[in-house]
Amino acid sequence: MIKTALETGKVVGFGEIYLRLGFAPFAREGIHTSIEDKGVKAMFNMANTYKVPVQIHLDAEYSSELEILLQNHPNVTVILAHCGYMQPEKLGALMDRHPNLHAEVSLVFNSMIPRFANLPLVDGRMRPNWKDLLVRHADRILVGTDYSGFRADQAPKLLAYYRQVLGLLPRKTAEKIAYRNFDRLFVK
Repeated sequence: MIKTALETGKVVGFGEIYLRLGFAPFAREGIHTSIEDKGVKAMFNMANTYKVPVQIHLDAEYSSELEILLQNHPNVTVILAHCGYMQPEKLGALMDRHPNLHAEVSLVFNSMIPRFANLPLVDGRMRPNWKDLLVRHADRILVGTDYSGFRADQAPKLLAYYRQVLGLLPRKTAEKIAYRNFDRLFVK
C-alpha cells in the first residue's frame, strides 16, 4: 500500500516518525524506537528508493543516534522535527557534517509553550547564534507549526512571530525558510 502511494505520488515523504520522544500527552512514558529497528531500516530504504524525505522526532540528548542514522543513510533527506530541541550551535554543527540533514522550527519558535521554546528573538532582536544558523543553512530550514485543534488559537500569534523572525533576515533567505524549501522537497 505504501509502495503504491509512493509510486503514484500520493505520498511524497514519511513523517513525523517518533524515534526518541521524551514525553507527549499521547505517550507519557515517551517513545523509544531503535534506529536499528527493521521497520525503521525498511522505511529509510524505501525513502532512498523513491527519493522522498523522512521527518523524524529525535530529542537533542540522542544526537549521537541521529549522527549514526545520517551516516547510514546519506542519500535520504532527513528532516529533524522541532530542530531536535537543539541549541543552534549544536544543530549547525550537525548540519555542517551532514548535507542530508534538514530541520523544521515548530515548537522551538513557539513562545506559548515555554518548555519547548528556544526563541531566536530577544526584545525584538535576532540572537546571533540563531541568525548564523538560519542564514548559513537557509536551504535546509523549514517553517513548521505542529498544530492541531488543541492549539489552533495560538496559530495567529505564532504566524506573527514567524513573520517577525523572517523579516529580520535577507529576503531570499526568508523565502527559502518560509516556503521554497518545502516546495522543493514536497511539491512534485
